[in-house]
Amino acid sequence: MSSFLSKFIKKFKKNAECPEKEKCIEILTLVIDGEANSEQKVYVKNHIEDCMPCNEEYEVEKAIRVLLQEKCTHMAPNDLLESIKTKINQSPTI
Repeated sequence: MSSFLSKFIKKFKKNAECPEKEKCIEILTLVIDGEANSEQKVYVKNHIEDCMPCNEEYEVEKAIRVLLQEKCTHMAPNDLLESIKTKINQSPTI
């Protein structure tokens, strides 16, 4: 790749930001977590085709989830789980 093209890409990526970043991150998270409705899924699919920052965010988040699923296969001991549940149930609600 030419040095001009490399510099252009780096500058573009550095300055590129989604104008609807907060909304997009929220919906991207819902889609990745499998909690999005069909309208949100369509929005993300269409949006990440045109928005490089959101496309990159989507791909990174997806990769992190896959990595965690592959590497975090051990379950916590039952006594630890029960202890955590008990503490959660005992804590006052605000």
